[in-house]
Amino acid sequence: MPRPDTFNEGLESFTNYKERLDAFFVANDIAEQKQTATLLSSIGAKTYNTLRCLTSPDLPFSKSYEELCKLLSNHYCPPPLEIVERFKFHKRSQAMDESLPDFLASIKRLAEHCKFGDNLKMSLRDRFVCGIRDETIQKRLLQEPNLTLESATALALAMETAQRDAAEIHTTTSGKSTADLNIIKTNQPLPTNRRHNSQTYPPCQSCGKNNHRRADCYLRDAVCKSCNKQGHIQRVCQARKGSQQQRRGGDRTSQSRQVHELDEDNVSEDNFTLEMFHMEGNTPKIKVDLQINNIPTKMEVDTGSAVSVMTKRDFTKTFKTFPNLEKTAVRLKTYTGETIIPLGKISVHVELNNQKKILPLLILDKGSNPILGRNWLAAIKLNWQSIHQMTTPKDRFNTEKLKAQFQDIFSDGIGKIKGIEAILHLKEGAVPKFHKARPVPYALKQKVEKELDNLEEQGIITKIATSDWATPIVPVLKSNGTVRICGDFKVTVNPALNTEQYTMPKMEDMLATLEQGQTFSKIDLRQAYLQLPLDSASQKVTTINTSKGLYSFNRLAFGISSSPAIWQKTIDTILQEHPEFNETKMT
Repeated sequence: MPRPDTFNEGLESFTNYKERLDAFFVANDIAEQKQTATLLSSIGAKTYNTLRCLTSPDLPFSKSYEELCKLLSNHYCPPPLEIVERFKFHKRSQAMDESLPDFLASIKRLAEHCKFGDNLKMSLRDRFVCGIRDETIQKRLLQEPNLTLESATALALAMETAQRDAAEIHTTTSGKSTADLNIIKTNQPLPTNRRHNSQTYPPCQSCGKNNHRRADCYLRDAVCKSCNKQGHIQRVCQARKGSQQQRRGGDRTSQSRQVHELDEDNVSEDNFTLEMFHMEGNTPKIKVDLQINNIPTKMEVDTGSAVSVMTKRDFTKTFKTFPNLEKTAVRLKTYTGETIIPLGKISVHVELNNQKKILPLLILDKGSNPILGRNWLAAIKLNWQSIHQMTTPKDRFNTEKLKAQFQDIFSDGIGKIKGIEAILHLKEGAVPKFHKARPVPYALKQKVEKELDNLEEQGIITKIATSDWATPIVPVLKSNGTVRICGDFKVTVNPALNTEQYTMPKMEDMLATLEQGQTFSKIDLRQAYLQLPLDSASQKVTTINTSKGLYSFNRLAFGISSSPAIWQKTIDTILQEHPEFNETKMT
């Protein structure tokens, strides 16, 4: 028998190569003393150089066959980690185009280094059942009370074969040609029985599939829409592929667009339905002006519609004539499930922003406005920036004018509630507590100092020289990268406070209030507590100790145990004092 090929680590593991070499020894009755020489003369120059380094300073020929195999195995196939191998095993599921026998062989190969021991078959059964992609087969296996690996494999393979054979019988008996269907495939995976056939052939030169001979292909007399030659469709046109390869070099934008191109020839025997979504509401419709057959036409952009359509009435009104339509087997389905059968289709010349295309247009008996669907959107580009531009019926919004008119709203500072002050009530005999400033992480030090300067500049805190109370700060990093200065008042003021109690509103009560509302609005109170002033006595109690010295809070601080109740009470007081903010209007 001929000796094995040279070892190639890219094609097989050394363990597999050693198994083939051992079989070669047995088949040719090679004695043990000649096995080393046979190995060295068979592994190839690259592997021999590696082995020469592994045995240095000795020559490989001075080692025994088993010693050399052990060196090469440790080098090319180091022992895998059991945890990692089990992770790969339990994560493995059946791939989209993978058959059940291939999937079973794959998990058996992954289980080789998992060291399952006596639980090997049980682990293989569990992974096989849980990893099957077809839910029908999976549910059937889960119904078996005493399922083993052998019974699961036999039942699953039988069901897969039955599905495949039923699909072939259905395809053979239907005999319907769908070459002229203008369809858009959904993103649902194809059923297993559509993807695997009981027998494969070389790719058909007429349609590209491998489940039949070209002599039996129903598209063998089709005319290609790319090269206008008879005998194949556009999907397998060699002239079209050549032009695509030439464009593929530098035009990445074209590549992205071709993925979404609609190709009437790129269809299969599967029956797909088109989902056309059209919703009426208060949202303004997006319409574009384009040229269809050199006539200005206004169409509504609808990305939920798979195709572009126009009613017979609108077509006759716009173009004054009604041409002969091509027959089409396309069936449209509305969002509510109603089926619409088009009268036919027509190819029209479309021009928009110096873009000229010949695109299919479906003609309907009844309907609303002409709709520009996804098949046209894939072929022509719209100026989305101008479409989404914020405009009024008369003119664009003048944002600078709005900012100037409402400066107090657009200012960056923190607001201040007028006429109300928060009061902190200390327990009788409360003893002041003074804590040193805590060290601030170097990564936050600059941000903390900047925030202290910002609060001092807005009058929220005031720097002081001495105080009986001193609370260390806790900087809280916010999502925008800045910090919020909070005091750790639980070690100083909070235990000494008579915490104010106030009933907080429940979500159920708030929703009940909103039930009869007609107009709804939202207010974003940025750093709300800091908008409520403190009385002078309470300001001394809320002194904080920082790396820059002592500061007293002039506003209600975060971290005070009474802050939530005081704030809610303040809001309710404002609503009661201002009747224009009654419950009806607030909703």
